[in-house]
Amino acid sequence: MEDSPIPLTKWLPTVWLIVNSKVGISSREICRSIAITQRSAWFMLHRIRKALTPPLTDKLSGEIEIDETLVGGKAKNKHRKKKPFGRRLGPQEAKTLVIGMLQRRGEVRAAVIADLRKDTTVGEVLTNVEQGSIVYTDGRTSHKWLDILYHHNVIQHCETYARGKVHINTIENFWSQFKRMIHGSYYQVGPKHLHRYLDEQAFRYNHKNTNDGGRFLIAMSQLFGKRLTYRDLVGK
Repeated sequence: MEDSPIPLTKWLPTVWLIVNSKVGISSREICRSIAITQRSAWFMLHRIRKALTPPLTDKLSGEIEIDETLVGGKAKNKHRKKKPFGRRLGPQEAKTLVIGMLQRRGEVRAAVIADLRKDTTVGEVLTNVEQGSIVYTDGRTSHKWLDILYHHNVIQHCETYARGKVHINTIENFWSQFKRMIHGSYYQVGPKHLHRYLDEQAFRYNHKNTNDGGRFLIAMSQLFGKRLTYRDLVGK
């Protein structure tokens, strides 16, 4: 908020709204509610989302569900200028890949990834999940390396969606909530800014058992030192 021409009487209600709206709140709604331009509201929301980034203190442990999903529109709906000439886009080229790691009865962490290769996912998992934990995944072959460092359990979705404790239904429920937020409030999210929307939804999920006032205070306590300029936000 440093040197911001927008007063605290507009900043604080905006923080309250974004952390306590179950499906997010669009910049259009913010600009109508506090009487600022849509461009300023969009910038404010991204600065608040940066503050909601979870601090990487302790790693997830215990029982962890790991899953990936695709976020974005269909390839056929892309503008022709964004389609490579002479070939059709596959689903992974048309959409953005994200990975999520959820500790049962605990936190969730999510990040944008470039592809599903082992070399890409190893870094994210080792950074966020304590070695030796019980890990649940689907039958994707790129998850086989987890057998070395974790107690790895696999659920084959072609056969069943749950086998006792072996399932990834909790992380898939988080993906469902995240995509409802995108389609219901934001409609269109570019790959460049997708990680901030992931942080927003993860914050609300991780503090779902806290009341509205508590979530607001937690968000305010994370504001310090997380400055985001407009040039950094929209630059390449």
